Amino acid sequence: MAERKTNEIEVSVCLGPDCSTRGSEKLLVYLQNSFHDTEGITIAGRSCLNRCGEGPNVLVEKGSEQRGEIYTGVGRKFFGIPTGLRISDFIKFILLERLS
Repeated sequence: MAERKTNEIEVSVCLGPDCSTRGSEKLLVYLQNSFHDTEGITIAGRSCLNRCGEGPNVLVEKGSEQRGEIYTGVGRKFFGIPTGLRISDFIKFILLERLS
């Protein structure tokens, strides 16, 4: 794996079975479409993040961080589940804040 630049963000959406049933594939496509022209953000699917009951889960890593942060329940409200982190809040407070 190539080392990330200091200001580069890597977003990994869990595509494990539990997260997939909670809409992670749609979340991945939504995020990829939202940031396809944004320099410094890479968005991809990945294997299970081992937080199965809390999904969809997203790992966010910035620069040379050895460990990123896992955000749970991202987009659950968008997919009709009444609890969780709204996609707009995830984008605004997690991704865009980290770019600055």
